[in-house]
Amino acid sequence: MVKKLLIADCNEELQFALKQALQDRFEIRCCDDGHYMLSLLKQDVPDLLILDPLLKNLDGISALNWAAESGVFTKVLIVSSYLSEYLYAQPERLGIQYCIRKPCDINALIARILDLSGTPNFRPPPQDPRKLATAFQLSLQLDAQHHGFPYLVDAIAMAVKDPSLRITKDIYPELAKCYRCNTDHIERSIRSALEVGWKRGDRELWLSHFPNAKKRPRNGEFVFHAAAIVRQQME
Repeated sequence: MVKKLLIADCNEELQFALKQALQDRFEIRCCDDGHYMLSLLKQDVPDLLILDPLLKNLDGISALNWAAESGVFTKVLIVSSYLSEYLYAQPERLGIQYCIRKPCDINALIARILDLSGTPNFRPPPQDPRKLATAFQLSLQLDAQHHGFPYLVDAIAMAVKDPSLRITKDIYPELAKCYRCNTDHIERSIRSALEVGWKRGDRELWLSHFPNAKKRPRNGEFVFHAAAIVRQQME
C-alpha cells in the first residue's frame, strides 16, 4: 500500500522540491492553511505530516491540538525557522517525532522523511538526473519560476551524462537549439538565475558548496559542481 504524506507549509518551493523527490513513493497532499490542514487530517490521516507551524489563518500547533481533541493522531516532522520550547515540551501528545530548523539540506530532509515513514530500501534521491538537479537548485533557494531555472536543470543533466562537455561550446548551443533562442540568452538567463539565488539563499549553504566564493559562482562552475553532486547521488 502506498504511504501518504501531508505537507503543510507556506513555502511553495519546498512543497515542489519534496513532491519532485517523493512522488514516486508516496501519495502526497499539500496545503498552506491551518484550517485546511485540519480538514485534510480528519478526511484521511496521513502516515506522516511534514509541518511548518507558521501557517495561514490557523497556526499548525493549534491545528494539531484540535486534531488531537478530535481523536486524530499521526506522526509529525516539524520543519521550521522557528522552533520554540513548547514544541519540545510535549512531543508525545502532539505526535512530534523530530524537528528540523530551516533552512535545511533537502536531501537530509528527505532522508528523515523516509526514516520516520518507515519506507524501506529506498535511496533518498530519485534516479532521474533532472529531478536531482531540480532538488539541488531548490535547496539553494533558486527561484523555480525564473526563466533560467529550466536551462540550469537541462545543463546539469547534460553535464551528468557527459562530463567532457564544455559550457560555452557544447552546452549553451545545445540548449539554444532546444529552446529556439540564441546562446547569449541562455548564458544571461542562467547567470541571472544564479544571481537571484545567491542573493536570496542561505549564504552558509552556498559556501558549503563553493567555499572560496566571494560572489555568485560562474555558470560553468555551478553546472559542473551540481553535475558532480548529482552523479554521486546516482551511484
